[in-house]
Amino acid sequence: MIIILHYIYVLTLICAVSDAEETIAWMVEKDPMLSTDDYGRDLASVQALQRKHDTLERDLNALEEKVG
Repeated sequence: MIIILHYIYVLTLICAVSDAEETIAWMVEKDPMLSTDDYGRDLASVQALQRKHDTLERDLNALEEKVG
């Protein structure tokens, strides 16, 4: 029984590490978009940036529910 519990514990840790690595990779992927100085040149480009921001915010909220 102790071996089974240890195995389950190890699998849980592996899954947690994998989730953390996936989350970090996602954050690194999004960083350039967040670090830009592009504020848009006209109304259409500002609206496009706002849509990207809204999408990222929804993704962050979903991620918070997953890991929080």
